[in-house]
Amino acid sequence: MQLASDDANRLSIYSHSIKRSKRDFMKRTTGIAAIAMAISLTGCQQKPDEKLLSACWSAGAKETVKSLSTRAISRQIVDSLMAVDHGKATRSDVEQFVKGRLTVALSNFYLTAADPNTGSVTCGADAAMTFKRSDGKVASGDDASFSFSSYPSEGGSSMYVIQSSLPLIQLVNRAAESVPDNSQSSAPTSEPTARDDPAEAARNAAAGMEAASSAADGATAASQ
Repeated sequence: MQLASDDANRLSIYSHSIKRSKRDFMKRTTGIAAIAMAISLTGCQQKPDEKLLSACWSAGAKETVKSLSTRAISRQIVDSLMAVDHGKATRSDVEQFVKGRLTVALSNFYLTAADPNTGSVTCGADAAMTFKRSDGKVASGDDASFSFSSYPSEGGSSMYVIQSSLPLIQLVNRAAESVPDNSQSSAPTSEPTARDDPAEAARNAAAGMEAASSAADGATAASQ
């Protein structure tokens, strides 16, 4: 009877040991599966990000964004020249004049935000510019950091948008201030046509206005 009781106890202990081993095995298996799933999910999340990154600095993205930024900078210069030219040159003439003398360079493309759900990204870049004036002097500016966005469009292509042109406008203003303008120190000996040189005509117009204003002030003082 004692032997039978001992056998029963050993059998019970053995059975509990087997159950405990099974539980430990299941826990380990579940933990390994959870880790593997987490690694798998992490890998799946990274793939869209890598694809989105190319929307900021791929060759096509750089070319498109450079074209957009050059257009914004050129428009600001043309508007400034047209404002002082008082219509002596057509806008088309001034645009062609600026196009041949303006150089824009972009660098340091970077990502600021990405939305894997929509496939849109927000990026940034630094702009620099040079503009050769009619007197041979070169106006230049750099360190203009601006933002742009890319959105998926029809046909699997992307649409690029510069959200704000303010940094590029400020770049033009700094470039204009980089070269002192002494053209108003004396009256021009001859006035070239706006078609030949719109920028020179614009400066001559400004000088003429100043001279006319001074003459009017002098006449008023003499009459008093």
